[in-house]
Amino acid sequence: MVPIFFIAEALGIPPGNILWNPDIRHAVISSVDGSTIVRIPIGGTPLINGRPVEIDVPAQIVNNRTMVPLRFAVEALGGNAEWDGTNRRAIITS
Repeated sequence: MVPIFFIAEALGIPPGNILWNPDIRHAVISSVDGSTIVRIPIGGTPLINGRPVEIDVPAQIVNNRTMVPLRFAVEALGGNAEWDGTNRRAIITS
C-alpha cells in the first residue's frame, strides 16, 4: 500500500489534478490531458473512466493519507509496475 498522492506526483500528475472529497471520502485524479479520470473511494471499488476496477485491497486512510495497492496506483495513472522477485523490489516506469 502506498500513498496515492505521492505516486501521482511522481508520475507527473500536477497537484491540481489530485482532489480529495471529504464528504464522500474519495480521491479523484485526472491525467494531464484529461483522458483518464480515476475515482478512488475509501473501502470501495475504484473507477477508471467510469469503469470499475478490481483491486486486492480497497483504499484506506492511514495517518491521513489515502493508501492504495502500488500496482493499481501506477497502472491506473499510465505507468508500468513490475516485480523483481530475485532482488525483492518493484520497478516503476512511466
